[in-house]
Amino acid sequence: MVCSLWGIGLLQAGGAEATPANRVSQKAHCPPVKKEDDPSSLEICYHDFSGSRHKFTCPLNAAPHEEEESFGLYLDHEKIFNELDRRLAEEILKRIQTVGEPLVGYADVEITHNGEASKTPSDTVLWSYKPPRLWKRELPGALRQTTKAIEDQIPKLADEIYQGYVHERGFAFKPSASQGQDKRELEIAYKSIADKERAMLADCYTLFVREAAPEDDAAIVNLLLAALQEMPLLNDDYPPVEEEGRYIDGFWVPLKVLKSRYGDCDSKSVAFCSLWQSPGPQIVLFVNDIPEKEKDRLPPRLRTDKHALLGIEAIPGKKQAFEEIGNRKFVLCEVVAMLGPDMEKLHQGKTLFSFLRRQKYCMTSDCGFEP
Repeated sequence: MVCSLWGIGLLQAGGAEATPANRVSQKAHCPPVKKEDDPSSLEICYHDFSGSRHKFTCPLNAAPHEEEESFGLYLDHEKIFNELDRRLAEEILKRIQTVGEPLVGYADVEITHNGEASKTPSDTVLWSYKPPRLWKRELPGALRQTTKAIEDQIPKLADEIYQGYVHERGFAFKPSASQGQDKRELEIAYKSIADKERAMLADCYTLFVREAAPEDDAAIVNLLLAALQEMPLLNDDYPPVEEEGRYIDGFWVPLKVLKSRYGDCDSKSVAFCSLWQSPGPQIVLFVNDIPEKEKDRLPPRLRTDKHALLGIEAIPGKKQAFEEIGNRKFVLCEVVAMLGPDMEKLHQGKTLFSFLRRQKYCMTSDCGFEP
């Protein structure tokens, strides 16, 4: 999701008004990340809203490359289908084994899929299996009732494996009235990605708070926003639709954003949620359509249809933009800033756009709506 706002002049009503305290000269930015940096640690470097510089290094509680490589669906769908075939056959065999002898002696489970795999980028995965082979010879009549119960479970089991694999790779199926049963649309599983990387970043959050000594959660939110807004949106290596043989839908996982110190709006929003370790307040990720009149103000290279930002549950102050869900209010917070000669940072409640048709994702435990 490309959400860069290079050289935009005026902001819409409710947008930010740049002040000297919000600006950090590009010359004052932290140095770029070096490729030879220690992969087992993360260097945090940013300026807060007052302009004070913060820099520290924290250990990571996991192997970073594994987290990055576990996201994304392989563009060669044959690789996906073969894995789904293997998992389904393995799970069926486990169920046969739980029944016990003599049924195990007849088992010979083989799953194959239908059709040819696509090798082109796609936001759909089309997997269906052929009628499975389960038995190496004809079963005695006394065993048929037992085997029928197992065979009847296979369609539901296959669907659970299908959805589980997609979720494991960082995506989820979303309802689509235009698609048939064999073709489902995908969306990024934002919350599960944030949850997955949160434990890995726990020490970084602790040092983040200890180093700056904020007074309360609101101050921590400001520090995280300042750090993420300072990360550039533009770079020679920008979140693409596909990367290293995987479909990633223009999204980078939190660790990659924090290690590289740049990323787009939804990638940085999820990075905020992975860093956040407090039980409150509740946080919503909004992914919004940008009205045509505002989209036209973007340079052609950066023109996009959608923009992501966060809603932090709080009582909104005067002139703070917020979203109301039921009887609860969520102050809108940007993880991207205006870019130009100076970096103009945006405080809580200041936004870059007016929005249309908001999609919302609860990133914490209870935001007051069904996911």
